[in-house]
Parts: sequence; structure tokens; C-alpha cells
Amino acid sequence: MPEEMQAAVEQLLSTLDTQGQPTLPSRTALHLAIERCSAPLHPRAAYFRRAKWGLGCAAAVLPDWERRHPSGAACRQLLLHAQAALRGAEPLSVLNDAHEALFADLLDAGNADPALQVASLAGLASYAAARWVVFDFDIQTLALPAPELDPAEWEPALFASMACAGGLPWAAAGDAAGRRRFWTWCTRELLAQVWNPQVSAEEAVGLGAAGSGTGLQPVYR
Repeated sequence: MPEEMQAAVEQLLSTLDTQGQPTLPSRTALHLAIERCSAPLHPRAAYFRRAKWGLGCAAAVLPDWERRHPSGAACRQLLLHAQAALRGAEPLSVLNDAHEALFADLLDAGNADPALQVASLAGLASYAAARWVVFDFDIQTLALPAPELDPAEWEPALFASMACAGGLPWAAAGDAAGRRRFWTWCTRELLAQVWNPQVSAEEAVGLGAAGSGTGLQPVYR
């Protein structure tokens, strides 16, 4: 990655609080750096890099949800649809319909069983990643703290970090060290991997067969 990107990553990591959560200004600065550093390559380069990054974050925690709930299979299919949409093999309309339906199913799963409310965050990371492919990222969603936003607007990395930690940072719940490890991995390693325009979404995400656990989750554990 360019020096400006590396500096933005290290700045974000330097702001991790006692819950392992980066500040909103540092997350905003990271996204602005992605835009600036991608612009010379292609007008859509930032979009593709963000999309691959989001898919990688979701794939990393997907096996956790697949082991807990039948909708994990639908999450995996959603990520596969997203990969296909990125390479132009499927229309975005297919992905749009699928990700909206999955969001409702995941919310229902968490509401029906309190024990699954936190676990469902891993599935919701897939929804968020697909949403980025369909609509791209809106930096205005970082103008407010996550608790004040519709969860449909949350970043894939935010969902995945909470799933990894097993709790919400603003509720001081979950494993702060696990959340810190996830943010470190997804910015220093995953983002560097997807930065290469020659790396496809399939290569960046590394999804295998359903339930195979071949996502990237061992990297940050």
C-alpha cells in the first residue's frame, strides 16, 4: 500500500480504545485515504478495493455463524453472489434482492433467540459486505456513532469485529483483545492484500465449501 494508506492504518490502530474500537475520525480518515490513493488508478478503484475488503471481513467470521445457524449457508451464497457481481457475472439486482431478504432473516433469528443476538453479528457482516457491493460505502454514515445509526448502515468490519469479540463495544461487552486483533488484522493485512488490483474478490476472500472454515478467521485469532 502507499505510504499515505499505511499511515492512515497506523493512525487508526493508535486510536483503539479500551474496548479495542477505533475512533470515528480515524475510520473516516482511513476511508478518505482509500479514495485519494485509489483515484490515480481508476475512478472506480476505491469502490472495488472497499468491496473486496468488506467481503474479506465478512468471510473471516462466516464460519462462526455457519456453525450456529442454518442461515449461514445463505450468507455464504450471498458472498458468492457478491463476488460474481463484482466481476460482472451477475446483475446487481440479483444481489440487491438477496441481501435485503437476508437482513430480515438475520434480525429475526437474533430476535427469536437471545442467545443468537451476538452470534448473528457474524451473519450480518455478510449482509453489510453485499450492501457495499450494491450501493458502495457512504462516508456520511461515519458522521454519527454506530448506536445512533440504523444497523443496516454499519460497516462489514464493524459487524465482524463485534462478532469476533462477542459483544458490542459501546456496551463494554465482549473480548476487547479479540476486537483489537480483528481491527489490526483487517487493516494491516487484509486491506493490504485487497489493495492489489490484480487480486480478485475470490482470491481476497478465499471462500471454500459451506462449513469448511476456509475463510480467513485463523489469521486474527
